[in-house]
Formats: sequence, structure tokens, C-alpha cells
Amino acid sequence: MKIPSLEDVVWAELVSSPAVKRLRRNERVIDAFAVHGWITHTSRRDEFAITESGRAVAEKRLAEHWPAWREDLVAFTNLGYSPEDTGAWSLLKRAQANQIPRALTRINRRTLNTWDHRHSKVATGAPSKTLADAQVTVDELTRLRLSPGSQIILQTGETVDCDRLMAIFGEVAIPERAWENIRQIETPKSRVLFSIENKGAFVDFPPMLNACLLFLPGDNTGAMQLVTSHMPPQTLIHFGDLDPDGIQIYESMLSRGFAVRHFVPGYVDEYLITHAQTCKAPWPQRDYSSLHPVISTLASRALWLEHEALLLDHRFEAELESMIQQKS
Repeated sequence: MKIPSLEDVVWAELVSSPAVKRLRRNERVIDAFAVHGWITHTSRRDEFAITESGRAVAEKRLAEHWPAWREDLVAFTNLGYSPEDTGAWSLLKRAQANQIPRALTRINRRTLNTWDHRHSKVATGAPSKTLADAQVTVDELTRLRLSPGSQIILQTGETVDCDRLMAIFGEVAIPERAWENIRQIETPKSRVLFSIENKGAFVDFPPMLNACLLFLPGDNTGAMQLVTSHMPPQTLIHFGDLDPDGIQIYESMLSRGFAVRHFVPGYVDEYLITHAQTCKAPWPQRDYSSLHPVISTLASRALWLEHEALLLDHRFEAELESMIQQKS
């Protein structure tokens, strides 16, 4: 299928409809047609109708350059696309090809987008009828550092020795699709679950005999829900950047029902002088008094602090133990 020029598309729309609206994508063509007297303004703003002289030009040109224009316009209408959108022509080709996907019970959202939409990064719409029953997945990876003696209990009753995984890989990584095979994560020595915002802080966090660590990048509270629903109840503590996004992550967990505490080491003020950075955008104007006092200081000075620097301090482990003793 050869994609017609924008001029021919506008000609076809003018011939087949009472009026065509002038938009950014077609304004060049509309303006040129108006100069030649092939179209005229209607009573509505930015709407144009074809003149008799324009109709004669359109019919001759369409017959020569786009003989199937009527059928194609109907197809576009049925699919809800505009022929002025060049990217929509590939979607029309897919619909006309009548390609049939293989049956799946689960499908990654990017895979579905590539099949149904323009490309993999288009926002997910309704699945095609063939895949209507498929579970759409994001396929995130949940990364954990579990305390000694931990085990994963599968739905079959089998156990996975997490000490072995920790010894080999330094962490336990669980794909999204694997969670349905997991009945429970037993952590008999853990008293606290730390959520860690950044990757560097997660991997360089000191080993904890009485706590588990969860890598929680961004506002990914889904991972927190999965982990806490499979673990015995324990104190939740968040350790993240001291910036607007980091605070938003912490407060998002609170708003979603997690009884989580915010961990800020007691020596944080020392790092304002040596490691704080100027914010690219100002902190939101609001009351920060319910948070650690350093947050108000950072906000008033338009500064932010990465939490990686704080965990390298020689006092960090003692601060952690003190926090665990107080909160667990």
C-alpha cells in the first residue's frame, strides 16, 4: 500500500465530508488550497468546504494518484484513525493483514503495544480481542537482600534456600511472573524491612543480620506490596534521597497504607556542608514540619542530598542498629 501525499488526503477528506478543520498537521495544505480558491471558509471557525473548482481538481487528482481513496477512508473511520497521520497507515496495514497472534495467558505490556499500537512505548490501550483474556505484565524485577536463614516457600511446598542465593549472587531477584509460584518468604531473623531508593545504596548497604533490604526505585510501591504480603509482619523503614522526589516516594508509601518510618542518620547536618547540591527546581511550597528537621532546612535553602554519601559514614551501622532497636 502506497501512502498518499498529505495533499491527496486532504482532497479526499474535502470531497467526502461537508467540511475539514484546519489543524497544525494540515495547515500548510489548507492555506495553499485557500489561496487558489479551491476551498472556502464555512460559518465555523477554522473549517473549510470545497468549492466547485476545487472538486474538479480533487476528483481528477484522486483518480490518478489514489484510486482506492474511498475504501481507505472508510477503513480509517472504522479503526478510529486519521489518514492525515502518516503513522496510522502502518496500523491500517496491520488491520487489513488480519494477522493472528498466538494465544497467551500473560503478555508484557511492551509486546502488546508493539502488536496493537504504533510501537512498544505507546501507552497501553485495550487489548485486542484475541488477547483480551491475557494478563498484561510490566515484568519488573524485585531485588531483595535477605537476612540469614531466610527461605522462599513455593506453592508446591518446596523450599528455596536463600542463603545459597545470597552467597552466590549477593541478593535474591524475583521476576514479576514468579510471584504467583511463591506462597511465602520466611525471614526468621529479620525484624525490619528497609526499602532503599537508589541502586548504589542498595548494593553498598552494610549486611544486616536482623533486617532485609528491598530495592525500591522511584514510586514502585507495587514491589513493597508484593514483598510485605509474602513476609511475616515487621517494621518498615525507608531510606532514600533527601529531595522532593525522595520525600514523594516516602509519603506515597504512607498514603497507600504502609506504616513506614523515614530513616535519616543523626549526623546528616554535617553533610549539608560537604555534599548537598543545589536543586534544579525549587521544593514544593508546603509544611515539612512532620518530617525530619533537615528536610525543612534543605527546602528553605533549595538544596538536596543523595543518600549514598550518608551510608558510607563510619557511624552508619551504629545508627542502623539504634534505629532497629527503637522501632522493632
